[in-house]
Amino acid sequence: MGKQVIVLGAGIVGVCCALELQRRGLDVTLVDRQPPGLETSAGNAGVLARSSLMPFNHPGLWRQLPRLLRNDTVQFRYRVSYLARNLGWAAGFLARARPSVFHETTAALDSLIRLSATEHLRLLDEAGVRRRLRDSGWIFLFRSEQAWQAGVVARDAYARHDV
Repeated sequence: MGKQVIVLGAGIVGVCCALELQRRGLDVTLVDRQPPGLETSAGNAGVLARSSLMPFNHPGLWRQLPRLLRNDTVQFRYRVSYLARNLGWAAGFLARARPSVFHETTAALDSLIRLSATEHLRLLDEAGVRRRLRDSGWIFLFRSEQAWQAGVVARDAYARHDV
């Protein structure tokens, strides 16, 4: 009998991990409380996005912090009690918003995303469903010149990594 592995979670990451482990000859059991793809995979709409290389703690975070700390935005919510118990982690998170760390993080994320894109295409081909992939890109819209200017960090990162 070969090595047995249990993969918890049948979202896109769990399914891909299970398939790769199976391809490498392991006996894989995939476990989820829901049928495959109904939880986190439904939340991201099945998007394979090269543009996902932008970490939340980017150099513009310090400028956004006063607004984010009001705790009333859709992109950032927190529990005060949790934050108080994890002040060391929060300080480290903010410290990693420096440009040098940001560039290192986006380069690492780009390497992972480039690899995952190739692997996703391979899996789609193996399943005979590549026709379901629509590769039409993203459109970013800005409501004002100020919003456009605020997006310079992301635009520069995308340009640096050919996104």
